[in-house]
This record gives sequence, C-alpha cells and structure tokens, in this order.
Amino acid sequence: MFHPGEAVFHGSGDGFRSDEPAFCSAGSGDRAPRAADACADSGAEPDGWSWKRLLSATSVLMTAAIAVAVAALGAVASYPSLRAIAAGVAPSDVAALWPLLIYGPWVVATLSILRARVHRRRTLHSWAVVIFFAAVATLLCIARVHPSPAGIAVAGLPPLTVLLCFHQFVRQLDHATAPQPAARHAQSSRGQHRHRSGG
Repeated sequence: MFHPGEAVFHGSGDGFRSDEPAFCSAGSGDRAPRAADACADSGAEPDGWSWKRLLSATSVLMTAAIAVAVAALGAVASYPSLRAIAAGVAPSDVAALWPLLIYGPWVVATLSILRARVHRRRTLHSWAVVIFFAAVATLLCIARVHPSPAGIAVAGLPPLTVLLCFHQFVRQLDHATAPQPAARHAQSSRGQHRHRSGG
C-alpha cells in the first residue's frame, strides 16, 4: 500500500529490478530527510576489505615498523653524544639519565600527535614540541663532533631521520583514516537535505 508523503517505494515488476529502489519521493515534515538518507545510503558501496584497503593497511603497518626501528637506532646513536655533554657539567649518574630529558618530551609529543589524529584534532602544539626537541638533539650532537662534513652528517642525521620517518607515518595514518568517496558523498547528501529541510 502506498501513502502520499511516504519516503521509499520499491517496485518488483517488469520495469524494475528487485534490488534497486524504483523512486524516492519527499513528503512533508521530518520524513523528507529520512527519505533522502535512504536514497543516499542505497547507492553506497558495501564496506569490505578490497585490495586497495589491504594495500593501505599493509603500508601503514610497514611504515610503523620502520619508524619504530629508526627511532630506536636514532636513540642509540644519539645517546653517547648527549650523555658526554651532560657528563662535563653533571655527576656521572645524572649524566647517564640526562638524555631522557630530550627523549621524554619527544616521545610524549609523538603520542599526543597520534591520539589527536585518531580524534581528528589539531596537533600544532605537539608538532612544535617534536620539532623543537629534534632540533635541540641535533645541535647538541653536532657540538660534540669534529667540525667536518662527515662528522656533522653522522652526528646530526639520526634525530632528523627519526623526525622525518614519524612525519611520513602520520601522513600514512591520515590517508588510511580518510573517509571513502562513497561515504563522503553520502555525508554531503545528508547535510544538504538536512539544510534544506531546516530552511
């Protein structure tokens, strides 16, 4: 039975396929947005693990593993220089732990960026902390080596490499968590129909 103003009507005759809506009409009141949402959702693709999503997930996992390995290697390479700088002005037991004052804020800001990306929030302050302590670690490591191109490269490259790897990992997360085109189209359709019904 069809009532005027109802949202969706499905036909199963000769001119229609059973798995497609025949037409979508908009009634009065709050039934129109629901009818528009049903029409928008009917054209969305099913949520499945296609080869593109599988490739994206594999890329993110590989990037995360490489970033963690590079971060560990960079910490090991930078630790002797930072400890030697602290050993000149602090007791030996304090100098052994002093590099944590560089690594600690760096790691905390890194975790803050990851959490903010999950909730799609701004990460400007956390990125400022990461870049600042990466620059501090680079300058302190360079200050302990002979001023030659090879020495500067060996001492200053580890903190910069860790920073760049983490930045690329965050970009991978941004692309992996971005909504699919069908989902974006459905969301924009819902927003337009709600705006029209509210006006």
